[in-house]
Amino acid sequence: MSGLSNKEVEDRIRKPGGGRKGYQHHWPDIDAKFLAVLRDHTAGDPMDETVRWTNLTRQEIVIALQKEHGIQVSKWVVRRLLQKHNYRRRKAQKKKLAKKDIPDRDAQFKKIARLRAQYVADGNPVISMDTKKKEYVGNLYRDGHLYPREELHTFDHDFPNLADGIIIPHSIYDLQIEYGLHSIRNQP
Repeated sequence: MSGLSNKEVEDRIRKPGGGRKGYQHHWPDIDAKFLAVLRDHTAGDPMDETVRWTNLTRQEIVIALQKEHGIQVSKWVVRRLLQKHNYRRRKAQKKKLAKKDIPDRDAQFKKIARLRAQYVADGNPVISMDTKKKEYVGNLYRDGHLYPREELHTFDHDFPNLADGIIIPHSIYDLQIEYGLHSIRNQP
């Protein structure tokens, strides 16, 4: 650039807006099709709905977009789409499974996904149910921060005989209308 005059530097070779167009220009509906590919391969944190991940690799998503929707993009574009839609990378766990490989385990989940799609198409409700672990209720120690005016005295262990009762949280969620209920059952 040092050998060029200011006039030569200011004159553009290309017009403004020149260059290769982005993937959004070629496929304006790529977001919807991308999410359709991930629909049956998405999981998330039940405590934080913004945390989601997929069990597909970027290359598998590229192949699925090509096969199912005729969209040809690179895995770098898929990476940008994953970031855009708040998909996170999960750290590989080094836990050893207690059970051996279960034959047809993937087939079980594919059957559930197929039945779910069939129920939705027929207008039937599709619900998700969940129960969390039992919690002892009473004057028991729990981690956390409080700012009381006076010192609180609690038991240092949560043995069943020290508890006033047991609560069992239950949740039910209708996937079609996106409505859920949460219930806490008290078991004295």
